[in-house]
Amino acid sequence: MAEHARWSRIVSGVLVAAAAVESAVLEVFYAPLRIGTVLLPVSVLGALVLNVLLPKLMLTATGSRWSPIVPAALWMVVVVGLSMGRPEGDVVLPGDWVGLLLLFGGAASAAYGVARALPQPAARRGP
Repeated sequence: MAEHARWSRIVSGVLVAAAAVESAVLEVFYAPLRIGTVLLPVSVLGALVLNVLLPKLMLTATGSRWSPIVPAALWMVVVVGLSMGRPEGDVVLPGDWVGLLLLFGGAASAAYGVARALPQPAARRGP
């Protein structure tokens, strides 16, 4: 039965990691979303919410102390990778205010989510 619980935690962790990668890809591709000439920052809202929730979900799914770092790191790798230009000059994440807010707001919310999800050390008793 312990082997089943171990595999369940591994599969759960992989699914949460895949959700982090998928959310990063969707947020980057929805960054230039417009209605007419008005930019809609829906990708920024998605990044702010999901980057706070995914580290806690990863900790709950796996039970590992350092697992909350995984979704935040994967999100950063995908977003930074898609923001770099290719030799042809193509850039997926635009350099406008929505793209910058997605990059920096998402990174800040990921750091907050990881800090909030990490278990607190046990209180030390004085001598």
